[in-house]
Amino acid sequence: MEIEKGINTPTSKNVNKLERNFNLATTIMMSAGLVIGVGLFTVSTNAVGFLGPMLLGGNFVALVIALLTSLVYAELAAMFPFSGGSYAYAYESWGKLGPFFGFIIATAILAGYFAVGAEALAFANYLLSTLDYLGIWNVMVSGEAPYTVTAIIASILILIYTVINWHKTKDVAISQKVIMLTMWGAAFVSILFVSFGSLEPSNYHPFIPEWFDSSTFVMAVTLIWWAYAGQEVIGTMAEEVKFPTITIPRALILVPFVVFSITTTMQWVVVGILPDVTILRDAGAPFALALQTAGVGTLVFLLFMIAEFMGNFSTVNPLLTGSSRIYYALGRNGYLPKVFGKLSTRKTPGLAVWVAGIGAILLLVTNNLLFIAQYTAFMFLFLYGFMSITHIVARYTRPEVKRPFKTPLGPVLPLLVLGFTIWMMTSLPLNVIIGSVVWLGLAAVFYLIWTRLPYGKEEREKSELFETAKKEIPEPTEEEKKELDREFKSFATKLGIVVALCIGFYLVTYLLG
Repeated sequence: MEIEKGINTPTSKNVNKLERNFNLATTIMMSAGLVIGVGLFTVSTNAVGFLGPMLLGGNFVALVIALLTSLVYAELAAMFPFSGGSYAYAYESWGKLGPFFGFIIATAILAGYFAVGAEALAFANYLLSTLDYLGIWNVMVSGEAPYTVTAIIASILILIYTVINWHKTKDVAISQKVIMLTMWGAAFVSILFVSFGSLEPSNYHPFIPEWFDSSTFVMAVTLIWWAYAGQEVIGTMAEEVKFPTITIPRALILVPFVVFSITTTMQWVVVGILPDVTILRDAGAPFALALQTAGVGTLVFLLFMIAEFMGNFSTVNPLLTGSSRIYYALGRNGYLPKVFGKLSTRKTPGLAVWVAGIGAILLLVTNNLLFIAQYTAFMFLFLYGFMSITHIVARYTRPEVKRPFKTPLGPVLPLLVLGFTIWMMTSLPLNVIIGSVVWLGLAAVFYLIWTRLPYGKEEREKSELFETAKKEIPEPTEEEKKELDREFKSFATKLGIVVALCIGFYLVTYLLG
């Protein structure tokens, strides 16, 4: 398959290119792993404190928004399967304004991917809570860990995954599979233990809590949705995905259901074991607090904590990978120093990986997990809103590009996504909105200054010249296509059964109350 017009993307003749090591399963694990972590065990568990049993409604709204966003992204990802993801989509769709909008989107993505700092802080908080619970290290003070200790632990975690990402893409894929399978196994076993011993069905009533109001619901949905945001990360790694025009759209559609099944079930368990969920609203490690308050026992507590640790690991991994590919794409096309666009002998963008890791560590100085979550949520919302507009624009500006996947209902779905993003933005604090706008404004100023410098001019001009060049995108043989179809059908069927079981779990426990 050939795609006309492209950003400065290596052709198949270029030996200095990224390796394609991600199949459908790995792609799903990378995307789902990014969003399952602090979103599930911290931020969206805080949201349980505001919604109680009504969290099912909040998760359903979040699922719909995430699925619509995936459908919008699926078409763009199939059209432009280049490193950089949303950066490439904006660059390719907006004509002469493409480089500018692409750069602004890239900086928004990088800011959103600073969520890796929140993941690392969450891991540190939960690790110290576990050690305190076991009596190994009683460092917690009034339920909170000292900043210095959490920052050191979080920094070590980020450094470990920076080394993994720097070493080899194949190592990233293998480690992600191990992490996700371990998390799912620990979560499944722990839920079984709790279901037969600690759940109190009466906690699920009334379904609509007495403190409910519309503004609280919107705010809580935004926190829950943050556990779904980031499914588009695999687009930033498109040049490392096998048959990306087929694999990425399929992964994007399946990922929201993976997140829904895990997130809602774990949250439902929290409601079932905790009579007063309001204590979770401001907790730094709300999931651990719920387990300790409920007195579930050491074995169950440790199983849940293993799931939580794996959730953090699964998010740090793709966040670092995704952000480094943004730096790589910008450097390769002359919008950052050219050294960012160089690959190491290990076929990874070495400097880009290290800058992504060090940048995440620097953000830890805020020591405010909720602020990081809200700040990155704004960036994701801005990103998705802008991409919904980009989707509509691309239909008119790039009609010649083949669309292996086409979003249904024309402009209706992108406009729905745009409406949802604006709706959720209104729930964020004013200081978060102002800080985000300042960041984007500084990015615009940097772009206007940088692009007037002679440095990188050749790469930027080459990107323009590549508009008429043809890029080779790997296309499967007939036999490979059949195998891809079998793999997708098998995964989708199994996932459908899991989602049905999760909903059944809801209904049974609710009716028993």
